[in-house]
Amino acid sequence: MSDERVGTAGGVAQERDVAVWTEQGAARLRLVAGGQGEGVGSREAEMRRIAARLTRWVEGRRNRIGTGARDPHDGEVAMVQTVVSVAEDDAATGRRRLLCVLTEMLAEGSARHPLALSLAVRLLALGMPEGNARDPAPRSPLALVPRIQLRLFGRFGLSVDGVAVQFPRRPPRRLLLLLQWLAVRGERGVPAMQLADGLWPEAEGDRAQNALKVAMHRLRGLLRDPGAVVIDDGVVRLAAAAFTSDVREFECFAQKALERRASDDLEGFERIARAALALHVAPVLAGEEAAPWLAEVRERVGRRLGELTVALGRHLELTGRGEDARALYELVLEREPLAESVHHALMTLHLHRGQFREAIGAYERCAIGLLRGLRLQPSPQLQALHRHAVAQRRCESS
Repeated sequence: MSDERVGTAGGVAQERDVAVWTEQGAARLRLVAGGQGEGVGSREAEMRRIAARLTRWVEGRRNRIGTGARDPHDGEVAMVQTVVSVAEDDAATGRRRLLCVLTEMLAEGSARHPLALSLAVRLLALGMPEGNARDPAPRSPLALVPRIQLRLFGRFGLSVDGVAVQFPRRPPRRLLLLLQWLAVRGERGVPAMQLADGLWPEAEGDRAQNALKVAMHRLRGLLRDPGAVVIDDGVVRLAAAAFTSDVREFECFAQKALERRASDDLEGFERIARAALALHVAPVLAGEEAAPWLAEVRERVGRRLGELTVALGRHLELTGRGEDARALYELVLEREPLAESVHHALMTLHLHRGQFREAIGAYERCAIGLLRGLRLQPSPQLQALHRHAVAQRRCESS
């Protein structure tokens, strides 16, 4: 089974589904609804067929890569696995979030397996509720995708209606900071006074508040939606239904994965955890100066990243996949070098395997990263592990 095809039947239909993801962006998407005028049974039958084909594709790719080897596109494979597991889940919001992520990947042309991901979108769309008394018509998948999509991991990016917004060489700095601040706060929003003081600290009297009002008006224009930025009881926020971001998706997936783990659904936990980690490609707004509001979200996301990574790594270790756990820890540390809990897990794994030199090397990399990034020393727990590794290394050499 090649990477270019999913299953053996329905190739024409697959090409038709993929063809709509053109460089003109997701705004041009027109997926055929499928199942219109047909009964619920036929829709469920099609969902089962697609799910079976995607399952075969995932199994084939796993077998082709081999046990213990790192798949460079494992994030996409994990997402497809997650789609199969939640397509008929009652938690429709989870399906919508998945649909948003897959839509953006296909629209940007960044997907390495567009046939598989387009079938995953198809499966999600078929599993969506078809409306209610006020909205009896079946909904297009695009109706479930927020118009405004923000990339906050790594370099900042903004898409509206599936089209990337191009900024000038000298972008409106404070306008973008306002958008980024509101995006990372999500539904909690930010008090207007705090925004005004943080973005215009030099302004006196009412000038900062007036500047904020002007910036909010300009931001609505940039987002092409007068209702995208709202203020309620003195708190400014982005309208929840109008936007999504990779940070928001990561936190939602991470929460869902940990809930699966708590309910002993370890297979579901692993799938969803891998899908969450695939979104975290770099620190939040990497390269931006760490203002207090940004430092807070980096710390929050970092804690969740560490918790999820360690939980998944421990699961891999307990199921006899220690090498996979090591690869996971190292991959996450490439993206987030300051994740101290992941350094701790990696050192502990090396010590359990008798790899004392590797444990010492892991500690040294952690110490250098913390000193350069935060001007901090490793935690007492890491220092204790380091002392133990050094002592064991000496015994081994004597």
